[in-house]
Amino acid sequence: MFTRKLAAAGAAAGLIAVALTPAVAQAATSSAAGPAKLQRALDKTVNARVPGAVLLARDGNHTIKVASGYSEVWQQTRMRTTDRFRVGNITTTFVATVVLQLVGEGRLALDDTVQSRLPGAIPNGDAITVRQLLNMRSGLFDYLGDGDSTVTDRLLGGDPDHDWSPSELIAISNKHEPRAAPDAGWSYCNTCYVLLGQIIERTTRNALGDELRRRIFVPAGLRATTFDTTARIAGPHAHGYELPGEGGLTDLTAINPSFLWAAGAIVSTADDLARFYRTLYRGGLLRADLVRAMQTTGPMAAELEGWGYGFGLIQKPMGCGTAFGHDGASFGYLVYAYSSADGSRQSVLLINAGDDTMAHEDNGALQDLAVSAYCGAVR
Repeated sequence: MFTRKLAAAGAAAGLIAVALTPAVAQAATSSAAGPAKLQRALDKTVNARVPGAVLLARDGNHTIKVASGYSEVWQQTRMRTTDRFRVGNITTTFVATVVLQLVGEGRLALDDTVQSRLPGAIPNGDAITVRQLLNMRSGLFDYLGDGDSTVTDRLLGGDPDHDWSPSELIAISNKHEPRAAPDAGWSYCNTCYVLLGQIIERTTRNALGDELRRRIFVPAGLRATTFDTTARIAGPHAHGYELPGEGGLTDLTAINPSFLWAAGAIVSTADDLARFYRTLYRGGLLRADLVRAMQTTGPMAAELEGWGYGFGLIQKPMGCGTAFGHDGASFGYLVYAYSSADGSRQSVLLINAGDDTMAHEDNGALQDLAVSAYCGAVR
């Protein structure tokens, strides 16, 4: 069923769709490209299922940006490298950064329990810590990706502008038994980051969007990045498309992002995402020890050998070394943003189609291109 698949694929399952094969990793280490070659490669990935994409590759002070396809299909508006996208789960890195800033200020501790910070918010809150929310080892049921269709049924069933409160989202999780005991294993957890957003608001007594803007967007110079609370995306932006069943592409841009909130409501550009991760890893937003803590990862799914999850960060083997960043998914959008540990090498890929819409080979080709760009595009 389309709505059920979207709950996992198009609405922030957060887990990488395609793992790199050894052949891809080997090719990535030996490829070197310039703007023309990258442009041709990106053009080949655009088709009836993938309306458009933006790719940024950076090595040191040398950056290449290319765009292909359409940001809006019906008017055939060409994609621009500056177009804004919903970046979904990449929001978690931003939220984790604010949490760690509060830890650095002595206003939170990683071993604080949910019960101590949000009394009565969840069952067993005295056994789940801020640390376990950050690294997604809480064992909590994910309100969006673990099989409950409450959110997608409403959004795709005629009420796309419903304004979801964080408490509504947590209540969906609370109706279900936990996936596991705290710290027993890793599983992707949008619920965890909604709770962290609430903890930020309770600790600072300010709205999450205000804290993100004051603590990250402004000091990092992210002029095209916002934490959206309404369905309208301001400024030039890519529309997001899904392919339901046998029908044609459906524009799902105008869905209220409150269903993701702290787990995925940010809108940004390729430039801003690259700047954010670069600033973060170089100590512009956190102390060096807290950046190291973010990049200290534990194992994810068994089939993803070499991958790890830290505090709002995925560690990803790239064939030419290890990168840190995150994937992002929302209705009609997929985003991949990865950087070396020091921010000197980067690759950001933005696509205005959901994973459920693309064929498996589409996503594989796009991810392979992002890895090749990371490893050799700007030598």
